[in-house]
Amino acid sequence: MMFPIIHGLIGGILPGNYFGSGADGDVTIPVDTEISVTQDTGVAIKHYNTLTINSGKSLTTNNRCKAFLVYVKGDCTINGTLKMDARGANASASEDLDLSRSESGGAGGGAGADALFADETNQPNQDVDGGTHTKYLSAQAGASGGAAQTADADGNAGSAGSSNKTGGGGGGGTPSSGSIGAAGAAGTAFSGGSGGGGGAQPGTGHVAATAGGANGDAGGNGASASTGDPGGGGGGGAGNAGGAGGAADGGGSVGSAGTSGTGGSLWLIVGGDLTIGASAVISSDGAAGGAGGNAGGASNPGAGGGGAGGGRVIVLHKGTLTNNGTLRANGGAAGPKGTGGDGTGRDGGAGGAGTVTGPTQVV
Repeated sequence: MMFPIIHGLIGGILPGNYFGSGADGDVTIPVDTEISVTQDTGVAIKHYNTLTINSGKSLTTNNRCKAFLVYVKGDCTINGTLKMDARGANASASEDLDLSRSESGGAGGGAGADALFADETNQPNQDVDGGTHTKYLSAQAGASGGAAQTADADGNAGSAGSSNKTGGGGGGGTPSSGSIGAAGAAGTAFSGGSGGGGGAQPGTGHVAATAGGANGDAGGNGASASTGDPGGGGGGGAGNAGGAGGAADGGGSVGSAGTSGTGGSLWLIVGGDLTIGASAVISSDGAAGGAGGNAGGASNPGAGGGGAGGGRVIVLHKGTLTNNGTLRANGGAAGPKGTGGDGTGRDGGAGGAGTVTGPTQVV
């Protein structure tokens, strides 16, 4: 008696890899587009059949969130921008954010789906054909933030991400005669670190700068200038939300608030050919620190706040690759010192760059 071959096991229907269901169809992004997701707690997942992002147009999420996972079952062409700039979540990461992807056939150890990617049911629970797999991840703990600056100097930059880490937040700058620039925070799997607040002239009525919040929380507040030795307030650190600028006194100006946003977690997984055009950007950048207040009629300008850390970018493809574009996870710019007076203000520290993996070919 003849028995039919079960093609699903022998012919390869059980895949060593997975590129989404294609349920969202063939999509072209002709205008700037934001995918709806719940702030901080959500994960945005799309299952495109094919995807084209037109030049000058962008695709991102409408809120900060834990990750943006873009599956493309077929071909993907990016001439515009795919980004998670300033979209990192304010949330504690209890473990690495990961996906297992086969690189030489089969499922290797048969790693299961990450709990955050609830619809990632692609990985068999056992080794199908003796192949190997690679786990791509955003590490639970990101790079460290810039330490508090106690010297007369610019703020300490956040550490750059390595080994799958997001970047740390920059610390605030310290003016020449005191008021330290507060520390930046470490990044997480979901977010680059928040920046610390910038210092201002200490004395009567002075309020110190505060550090960037942990787990992608708010940026630190800038220090307030004193009534005894007036001037501009310190700039706020970048974060979720940006820290407040410090108050001024005696003709100085208030420090600027830090910009809201930390670099987020962005994943692009393409089953067909991937074309990244010359005008294309795939990014997860952190936001900038706030500027120190100007001295005005007083002698002391405020120091700048720290920038937020860059996020995590992972780009995988099965088909051919044409890459003429830019992939990045830059840290946010340092807040500049205030102007005028005796010029003793100091710049904040820049956020550390996050980590970019790929484009990497998988099977």
